[in-house]
Amino acid sequence: MESRYVFTLVAFVANMFALGGRDSCRLAVISMRSEYLTCINKTFYQNQNLSTNHSLNNCGSIEWSESDVANTLSGYSIGLMLTGAISGLVADSFSCKNIMLITSFIGSLCTFFLPFTSHNLYLLVGGQILSGMAGGFVCPVLASLLTRWEPVSERGKLSTIVYSGSSASAILTSLLNGFINRYDWRFSFYGFGLLQLFWLVLWYFLVHDFPYKNPRISDAEKMMLFEETHVPDRQVKLKDIPFFKLLSNKGIWAVLVANMGYQWGKTHISYLLPQYVDHIGVSIEKNGLMNALPHAGMLLTGIMASRLFNFINRNFLSLTSSRKLVTSISFIGFGSLNMLLPLVGQLHLEDTDHHSILVTTLSTLGYSLLGFYIVGGWTCAMDVAPDFAGTIMGISSCLNFLVSALVPYTVSAFSSILSPNQVWPSVFMLTSTICVICTMVFIIFGTADLQISVSSSSPESPNLSEKDSLTDKSEISEDSLQSNYTIVKTELLTGVKHIQ
Repeated sequence: MESRYVFTLVAFVANMFALGGRDSCRLAVISMRSEYLTCINKTFYQNQNLSTNHSLNNCGSIEWSESDVANTLSGYSIGLMLTGAISGLVADSFSCKNIMLITSFIGSLCTFFLPFTSHNLYLLVGGQILSGMAGGFVCPVLASLLTRWEPVSERGKLSTIVYSGSSASAILTSLLNGFINRYDWRFSFYGFGLLQLFWLVLWYFLVHDFPYKNPRISDAEKMMLFEETHVPDRQVKLKDIPFFKLLSNKGIWAVLVANMGYQWGKTHISYLLPQYVDHIGVSIEKNGLMNALPHAGMLLTGIMASRLFNFINRNFLSLTSSRKLVTSISFIGFGSLNMLLPLVGQLHLEDTDHHSILVTTLSTLGYSLLGFYIVGGWTCAMDVAPDFAGTIMGISSCLNFLVSALVPYTVSAFSSILSPNQVWPSVFMLTSTICVICTMVFIIFGTADLQISVSSSSPESPNLSEKDSLTDKSEISEDSLQSNYTIVKTELLTGVKHIQ
């Protein structure tokens, strides 16, 4: 198997395991709350009828109100937000391989020990924040590595597989938790924590920061990746990252806004759909299946969308127009179907089985359409500033998980100002509206044209000033690029492993 495909598979698993603890918590909070209520009722019954004097504190200090649930679910996102601003800078400037090793080790420990903190809200949320801080590096690291390992001829193909790891995590945790929670919800955290530790061994031996550092890569694949990826021949220095220039570019901001809409939709399905399904009285086993299907649909749609995107881009539309088309399909399609969910629920509220089927069908179809976005705005950072894709995705992660931290509170916020039968329709309507607004921003201001890059430097002149190294697309001459390509190609073909 060629080295770029090995990287893709290992990175896919990395993304899946990195989110395993967070996604398990989505359904586990339902079991935790149920366990607490059972304990309270049992203790109260014993005290009243059996003349015992057991303390209710034995059931834990968390009362599992809507606010407690929101705090728990938001903990991971708060951690991601704390490291999001610096994670991209770190990913573009230091070894992505080592960053992932360190942060994944921390994340695996947080996942494994979560059950031991489940009786104290401060410890539980604190552990989730720490896990989120480690997880905040995952997306920027993967984005930075993809710019070096995904060739133009396979644009969207490898990135779709890697980023689909988040959907695979949601599928696996939904199915496993739906089954395991009948016995003990704690086992899912033990399992994911141990599996992530095992995966670290594979990552250490199989993944490398640059193709030329991989001892198992063929000369042909090494040359192909050099020709078809837009990355400098050396690690970008932290001082060379034009942070403020990136933030002042409207095309990059269009990507950031669109990513926030995507994150809102994902968080809505991942966090709020399980609560809505539980609200309508569906059992935890069916709840797990109903929450797995939308993610399975998104996974399959994402893979098919990458092929459709490449076909459209090669034969009909420019790269920018292709990105905008698939983004529109994703957001508007999801938003339209999402608005129907609470309406169908109200019409069939007394028939739980029919209600479950209709909710599952609509949520699966709607969420599946979000799979188109992976080859839309989500991977656009690799187009507009490939040398700084990690930095852009780090900024995006900070904003995205600010959104993720807010979404769980929408239920409690609407509950405080609306009547009970208006809460869930309002929550779904808000999500759909935000997706449409973000689509319009991306259509008007978005672009897939190169905006900012680092010009390639020859081995004889490695020290460029910051002013010379940062340039717009229009300032890069074709002759200069070709000259640098020729120099490095010659080095590679004569067996030089490290390009200074």
